Amino acid sequence: MGMRAEPGANPTRLLVVEDEEVLNDLLATFFVDEGFQVATALDGRRALEMIETGDFDAVILDLGLPGLDGKRILAEALARWPDLPMLVLSGYITPDDREGLLKQGASAVLSKPTDLAELASNVRGLLGNAAPKG
Repeated sequence: MGMRAEPGANPTRLLVVEDEEVLNDLLATFFVDEGFQVATALDGRRALEMIETGDFDAVILDLGLPGLDGKRILAEALARWPDLPMLVLSGYITPDDREGLLKQGASAVLSKPTDLAELASNVRGLLGNAAPKG
């Protein structure tokens, strides 16, 4: 867990919340290579602490997390920061789950496994459209 960044002026700050360490590291490395500043969390409690104390531009959030589950993190984070783009990435998504998560305020919902280029495209799209939701 920590902050990794490529040198550069004000990179976009991204929080990756994923309890599978290998996938967490893969996503962090991928997004650093894409020019983002990346912080990671392996459990729900740590993720919520980091959201509360960090100044993130977007969050990639797994649902099945130890500590607090992703749905609770989504609800608590968006209650305080309704404009924070949050992309849910989970292996356990039904069409009803997807609809419910979007109604709850998720900016996007993707199933694992996902194509990294598609994931990056979604994140960039959210950052370009990070206006308040009406």
